[in-house]
Amino acid sequence: IDQPQGLETARCRLRRFTPDDRSWLRGLYADEAVTRHLGGPRTPAEVDAMLETRILAYYQAHPGLGIWVTEERATG
Repeated sequence: IDQPQGLETARCRLRRFTPDDRSWLRGLYADEAVTRHLGGPRTPAEVDAMLETRILAYYQAHPGLGIWVTEERATG
């Protein structure tokens, strides 16, 4: 089954998470202001486990589904 690799509009790009997003995701989940409605900050180990099991493994188990990174095309 071919899996979608992303979607682009004039201003935004949606793409799948990759292992290269680990550092960015760790920073995001370390920020109390970002995570205040998500149960609070997470440790790097918790973020790593989430990335592996809830995001990357989900892509394999459910082709075409899962969460996506949203990027502004102009700035990345």
